[in-house]
Amino acid sequence: MEITVDGDPLTVSAEHTGSSDDKDHSEFRYGSFLRSVRLPGQIPAEGVEASYEDGILTVRVPMETEPPARRRSVPVKRPQAPQTGEPP
Repeated sequence: MEITVDGDPLTVSAEHTGSSDDKDHSEFRYGSFLRSVRLPGQIPAEGVEASYEDGILTVRVPMETEPPARRRSVPVKRPQAPQTGEPP
């Protein structure tokens, strides 16, 4: 298993190979996966931790706290319609 960081995406990739043999049968299995997650900011170089237990991967990334974005209204400009009946 490999976890890499390049800017703000965090990528997890892994491969699994296995085989079983008995007297009458042989079986080979192979699987791989790659997942990337874009986080809402730069991932710090220090403090990232990963653990794998009972089939569960846990990745902890300390992110800087930012103040929540404030809700605001944005005015919408519309072109003025020409007035009828009066010369400009």
